[in-house]
Amino acid sequence: MNNEVEIETLIKRTNELLTVLVKSELSGILETELSDVKKKKLYDLTGKSLTGRQISEKISMSIASISRTWCHWEEVGLLIKDGKKYRKILDG
Repeated sequence: MNNEVEIETLIKRTNELLTVLVKSELSGILETELSDVKKKKLYDLTGKSLTGRQISEKISMSIASISRTWCHWEEVGLLIKDGKKYRKILDG
């Protein structure tokens, strides 16, 4: 039992350290990519239960532009494609 607690603590600490490293690495990219108001709103809505069409209507951005932006964000490391949807590397 004690060994399981130590492993759990180690995993939690490792995840915390990895999160700090990723935040540090992505901070400049986030600042650049989210300087546009519509892209900031798109990023905020990404990974939620909304469809591309619903997001398009909410932020007045074409579905094609949303798709291109998501592809670009995946290339620069901000998103991961999960099936047919994208999710953020960092939540919160």
